Amino acid sequence: MTFEKGSLILVEYTMRAKDSDAVIETTREEDAKAGSIHDPDVLYVPRLVSVGEANYPVLKGFAEGLGEMSVGESRVIEVGPEKAWGARDPKQVRTYPQRKLGKDADRYSVGDRVLIDDKPGIIRFMSSGRVQIDFNHVHAGKTLAYDATVKELLDKPDDVIRSILLARLSIKEPEFATDAGVLSITLAGDILESMELPAAKRRIARDIFKFVPDLDSVRFVESFENKAKAAAKVPQQPDPPAADDAAGDGNAGGDDTTTAGGDDTTTAGGDDTTTATTTPDNNADSGDGRTA
Repeated sequence: MTFEKGSLILVEYTMRAKDSDAVIETTREEDAKAGSIHDPDVLYVPRLVSVGEANYPVLKGFAEGLGEMSVGESRVIEVGPEKAWGARDPKQVRTYPQRKLGKDADRYSVGDRVLIDDKPGIIRFMSSGRVQIDFNHVHAGKTLAYDATVKELLDKPDDVIRSILLARLSIKEPEFATDAGVLSITLAGDILESMELPAAKRRIARDIFKFVPDLDSVRFVESFENKAKAAAKVPQQPDPPAADDAAGDGNAGGDDTTTAGGDDTTTAGGDDTTTATTTPDNNADSGDGRTA
């Protein structure tokens, strides 16, 4: 069974350069470690892919291979440069005066990534005040080999919503609930500090309306905790009575004794909760600009 265009699937894969077997990208943590590309900040989970569409794209050749697979199937998919990052173009290797690198030009060396006229490149050669920059994609000209397994076809609304939130926000256990056509998504913690959150919320709403069309609106509930309150220490107990007090009238520490945590108890996050609601926009952009 092949997948229909627009199907949402979860794919586990490792992408390697065919000629060197070097790991380029992977959803498997053990392969990332073995290939020396492990990043502790990356969440290694199966990737969400929208078959044949640009919402959750992969390279064209990989997308075509996935479209021919079925759930539970494993396959090695080879992708030539023409359906990956293209062939190497000699015209994209250019030479500049070293001063083009700016005031810190002396700090650069061969292999460093640079941005020249808003275009990313890699330094290939430096000598006698000249610098050669390669603007080809770092993997241009390479044939790729994907070791891929289709783990799941997402056809239940809750599974679709959970996977969209994981893909857009890297939240492994997102908190959400649906009631009478309204989806409420609770956001808390470090994600609220992200400068990319407003754009991410727009994409999430757009994708949810596309893949769960029965919903009427999406609400984002931002929950903030009173960190100072949570970090406050419990008051220390009074010092034990001196020996002569202990032998006295038995009221050592009498009127000075207090009950820790008495009337100061509050509920963290109480009035700091804010809500934003998004409703469907029929003119919303349908993709991220990449073609699967």
